[in-house]
Amino acid sequence: MTLSSQKTTLLDILEPIEVLDTKYLFPQFKFAHMGEKALFLPSKNKVLGFVSKSYKVVQNKDVFLPIYETLSEKYGESNINTTVHCFNDVKHYVSFEVLDRPLELVKGDLLNPTINVQNSYDGSMRFSLNLGIQRLICGNGLKAFESHISFQKKHTQGLEIPFELVFDS
Repeated sequence: MTLSSQKTTLLDILEPIEVLDTKYLFPQFKFAHMGEKALFLPSKNKVLGFVSKSYKVVQNKDVFLPIYETLSEKYGESNINTTVHCFNDVKHYVSFEVLDRPLELVKGDLLNPTINVQNSYDGSMRFSLNLGIQRLICGNGLKAFESHISFQKKHTQGLEIPFELVFDS
């Protein structure tokens, strides 16, 4: 199976998904593991994957939106460069680069504070948040990210995102 990456906007990945009992979606089928849940994207009528009963969904709107809103309020919407990548509606990578607070260690070498966040809806990766710096390393626009503070959590436990850590740094 090949994952297709779609460069998209933040609004495109904020739609809530539903966690449904497999018996509800597929009443005519029997499943080997009772209690499995299906992750369902209503707008596309699409099953994103199957997860165990202990899986806890981390909705994109609960993670990405508060970061974007807080950064926009603090630095202005035009000073936040948001890059979003989505893979088959299940894996989401978002980078929030603050443009108006560059650090210049050497003349012309600008380092921008950046928050990189990833989340999945199919249990394939942990939720993670990385706070660091991003620098332009090539004239063609290629950038490198260096993480200084990171946080990750499985989707099987309650997720409390340390927003105070992010916004006080």
